[in-house]
Amino acid sequence: MVEPVEAMATFEALNHLSSIASIPALFWNLKSASIDVKNSNDLVYCMRKLPTSLDDLTVNFHCRRHGDMSGDLAINAVYDWLYEAATLKKLILKGRVPWINNANLRGCHRALRSLTSVNTLWIEHHMLDDTTLDILSRWPKLKTLCIQPDRGAVPNLRLGKMGETTVGRFGALRQLMLSASSTSLAQILSVLPGDLRLLIMCAVFHSPAMNDELEAMCAALSKTSPNLEILDVHLRGEAFVAAQLGTLCFGSIGKLKSCSRLRSFLFSNNALVSFEFGAADLDWVGAHWPKLRVFTCCWAQARKCTSGGVGLQSPALLDLEAVSTMAANLKELRSVSVTQLMICEPKMLRTVKHSLLSVSVHYVYHESVHQAAHAWCLLCPEATIKVTCPAHAKEWKSVEQAKSEVTERRGVVGLP
Repeated sequence: MVEPVEAMATFEALNHLSSIASIPALFWNLKSASIDVKNSNDLVYCMRKLPTSLDDLTVNFHCRRHGDMSGDLAINAVYDWLYEAATLKKLILKGRVPWINNANLRGCHRALRSLTSVNTLWIEHHMLDDTTLDILSRWPKLKTLCIQPDRGAVPNLRLGKMGETTVGRFGALRQLMLSASSTSLAQILSVLPGDLRLLIMCAVFHSPAMNDELEAMCAALSKTSPNLEILDVHLRGEAFVAAQLGTLCFGSIGKLKSCSRLRSFLFSNNALVSFEFGAADLDWVGAHWPKLRVFTCCWAQARKCTSGGVGLQSPALLDLEAVSTMAANLKELRSVSVTQLMICEPKMLRTVKHSLLSVSVHYVYHESVHQAAHAWCLLCPEATIKVTCPAHAKEWKSVEQAKSEVTERRGVVGLP
């Protein structure tokens, strides 16, 4: 890969080599290339030198000039190269390209129609319109797709009768990474996926109706991809949404109960709003996702909720007993990560059997060191508990020491 600061020296070297023989002839066995582009002239130069026999191409755009008169020439050089690249299998286009417009998108469509061997595509700018989406949906080998539309925009899907669209079904698609507004995600998920196995989606809320929008996304997903195995949901909210003090409920994902093959689930809420998540939600997970191995639920909190010391008055919503109960219902569960956790004397003074090996928590609260150590031994005796908040981790060392002492005493007297 050529860094932009080294581009001039690289171009001079390539010019010297090309005076001896053509670049494709010199690099006849080249299968992968990654280039960084700062302006239209660089782009034209690179696309004219690259052999069209590549299997893998990554272009990182660092272009900011909208008034570049040679912009059309540059983007058409990309389209022409793609049209000839019949063997291309992986195409990654990162960064915003200021020269793409409605007038030259026809060249993009022509190029994409010729790329029938691509199995991995990353589009991060406004090459994406409804026609592009239609073309991509019919690629027979496309397995991995990452779409991050420019500034959160998505194409206008052409809805037909009975809610059907003109796009294909993405028959080979198994992995999808998608970033857009929450309302757009619900629409695009209803037509975009094939039989997905992995989905990473980043949704941005633009209104206080967060729960309705999250429910709509999950409903669309449950219908199109019930065989999901890995699901990451990242939520963000604009400042004015947080100012309206809405409450986001974990229970709004209820439509995902049909995704019973999930092995890994990550839920990340970075919208600074109230978040409703408790033991009942863990019970729901334990009842509907029997193959789950990794569960993560993280949420942002106001500073006033996280600056307190370690103690009972801290606003912990979950306790370790709820985590162990979920683990007991999920025989394959190995790892749980949550933002905060209370570790206190369990209601049922008995050892809980499960296969949980790791619990990660940022903020941990307890009533006393001894009670926390005793609860740990009863509820998760084989699991390590990692505390990531520095202030809480320092206090947690006392609990770890107490737990070791309890374990040693149990071993001496022959207790399980």
